[in-house]
Amino acid sequence: MPHVERILSRETPRNRVDCAWALAHLGGDNATSHLAERAMDEALRDAEVEVRHAAVLAARWIVRPADRAVSVLSAATHDGSPRIRTAVVEELRMIGLDATPVIDCLRGLLGDPDAVVRTTAVLAWGHCMRPGGEVIPSLVPCLSDADSEVRQAAVYALGEAYEYRAIREGRRDVEARRVVEPAPPEALLPALAHPDPDTREGAARAACVLCHAAAPIEEGLVTAAGDPEPQVRRYALAALAGFGVERAAIREALLHGLADPDPVVREHLTERLINLGCARC
Repeated sequence: MPHVERILSRETPRNRVDCAWALAHLGGDNATSHLAERAMDEALRDAEVEVRHAAVLAARWIVRPADRAVSVLSAATHDGSPRIRTAVVEELRMIGLDATPVIDCLRGLLGDPDAVVRTTAVLAWGHCMRPGGEVIPSLVPCLSDADSEVRQAAVYALGEAYEYRAIREGRRDVEARRVVEPAPPEALLPALAHPDPDTREGAARAACVLCHAAAPIEEGLVTAAGDPEPQVRRYALAALAGFGVERAAIREALLHGLADPDPVVREHLTERLINLGCARC
């Protein structure tokens, strides 16, 4: 296909991206695919952000199979533009969040220097739902991020993961912590005491899934069970219910929870205790 080679060598970088898109839609033989990937590789290294951005958006359509596309996108996570790195996250979500290469790529972006990239990566990371993995524990440090948008994203992602895992176990509020690897309980303590109520809620939600009974987290959750925000109390009490009622402090907190002034808190705790009781029968 010498005419295509001439286009790829003579046109501007932006037009080379367009040409690669056209080649991707044409499909065809290995020679066509090779030319498309070559155009993509050049565009991803272009000096113009717009060209690199277009290349990222086209990569999953042009580079096949999917694992090779992930490899191409992984290289773009080191791009100097936050816009490019954010686009990489979105494209990885479109490819699928269950494959190990995708998860490995996203993991590195959780600590990206740009807050928008971190926020996007956190939201995507919360949908990586592999049983027994590190997905939820890896979100815990994000609850203490310096940026409020990242913290709120972590709260949302943890909430989604909590509900997803509970539903997968058969009931909305059944104990689900056994499907993930527990995090050190102390990791949640700063977030449980954070001045931002959404951050405290996210920490309490995480405790429902992550934590086994241990003195430091028990004390933090007992304190959170008296939080001024109903949503914090709701999930702190749900986590404490999963620890059992043998310890006096937990039993007292749960009794107070059953008389909480907020009806949603009372109903959620009652449902949680009933489901846990059924699960342990």
